[in-house]
Amino acid sequence: MAARYRAFGSDQVADENFQMVIGDPLSLVGFTRSTTILERPEQGFRARSETTTNVWSETDGAGGYVFRYRASVKAFIGAATGTDRPFAERTVAGEIARAWI
Repeated sequence: MAARYRAFGSDQVADENFQMVIGDPLSLVGFTRSTTILERPEQGFRARSETTTNVWSETDGAGGYVFRYRASVKAFIGAATGTDRPFAERTVAGEIARAWI
């Protein structure tokens, strides 16, 4: 599924995807990608962010199950001409126990 939003001085494009093998609910994975642009061309200001997320299930090695996740964000600054340059980047990853299975 893809969505696009536009408001005064901003533009956002997002994709959300989910996949699962029939008959195997633990195969479910989800992943997203999003780009947001904020700009004021008349003032020469532009900022852009790009995010990605991934979520999946797997066994924890001790007979249990966990959700694993990874999310990243990259930020850019630039002029209205589109000459963006990297500003910051972060990634987080971890797991959450699936106690209800």
